[in-house]
Amino acid sequence: DKEGTLPNECYQTLGKEENDSRPICLVATRLDGNNQKNRDLLVNDDESVYKMQKLIDAGLTTFEGGDDWTYQQLVHQTPRSVLEHCNLIVSVEVPTTMNYVSGRDQILQKIQTIGCDALDTVQVHYTRESPYYLDFLDVLADLQNDGLVRSVAARNMSPSLLREANANGFSMEWNQISSHLLDPVGNYTTDLLVAAGGGGGATPLVVENSLAGGILTERHVNQPADPYVFQFNAREKPYIPSLHAWAQRTRDRAAAAAAAKSYRRNRAAKRPSLQPWARFQRDMMGVLDNIALKHRVSVAAVAMRWALQLDQVTSVLVGSELGISDIVDHTRVVRQVFELELDEEDLERLWEASGCEKPESEFPEFNFEDWDDDMEDNGNGLFLPSTGKLMF
Repeated sequence: DKEGTLPNECYQTLGKEENDSRPICLVATRLDGNNQKNRDLLVNDDESVYKMQKLIDAGLTTFEGGDDWTYQQLVHQTPRSVLEHCNLIVSVEVPTTMNYVSGRDQILQKIQTIGCDALDTVQVHYTRESPYYLDFLDVLADLQNDGLVRSVAARNMSPSLLREANANGFSMEWNQISSHLLDPVGNYTTDLLVAAGGGGGATPLVVENSLAGGILTERHVNQPADPYVFQFNAREKPYIPSLHAWAQRTRDRAAAAAAAKSYRRNRAAKRPSLQPWARFQRDMMGVLDNIALKHRVSVAAVAMRWALQLDQVTSVLVGSELGISDIVDHTRVVRQVFELELDEEDLERLWEASGCEKPESEFPEFNFEDWDDDMEDNGNGLFLPSTGKLMF
């Protein structure tokens, strides 16, 4: 069905039933650009709510990245019967200084500001500067028992921290990490997959940045090979280093040395050198475009589906700037992800294009008693590929 709500198989409930946990959509919407510039492009405050409600009508009921103001407007203008099917993810950082009361007050203030009975999901963004990770999880666990928080999730939690949380009785509904075809194994390691549970279980993962800020979309298909002609936008520029890292990973040593020299020469101008861009057009965008044509979907849908078919991944995040994005086009591309199933040939081609070897499908043997707590500093791991089974 090209329109209307999505089938039940497009959602998963990861939390506990007794906490009234809300389901998460396999493709969640990140509300990018919740700043004054983005709001200035909205006709009025109601326009952001209208656009979010259009996404909800299309079955895209999971939102992340919204500030208290955005969620407040949605809660006040949307029937409770509709909100019961939504999952509004509220991101918080572990405080650098806190006690039990201040940690609890931080969450209670958000509940009051948004105007809801309870927060659907509190996603804890770990910061190395704070020693209060477990203390904050203890606060959230008590709030769950009080019915004020339905689910607790993590963002960028290291394997050792997930294991430590599990050992202390705290479980994360998921761990949100960044990954895309230009850098598929930077944040997503085998260690991370087996870190939680201690008995072979793993924390489900949510993948953000699967489009590399928009670089892995139709916008960059068949663009001139000269990077001085094509301009990257503000969301894409942070991923230029990933583009160079990908180029270095996929070419031979002589070409890599030449590219590194070219990169240093152009670094001050913050523009990619010619060679990486030309290779990107041929070896990455060419493959994505070919697979997209094969399945009659968009390039963006292929990039997102690749991330969704990785083992232990329960959802992918795709950004939408309410003041800029075309909601109709956004919905069309996202729904293509559910219509698509990449076959083994597609996955092999994409792994080859990424410059990474296709990993083994089995979990490694792991001895938790000998686990090195410093493993969080080791970024060398492997993705685990999809089993090839249909998601629904």
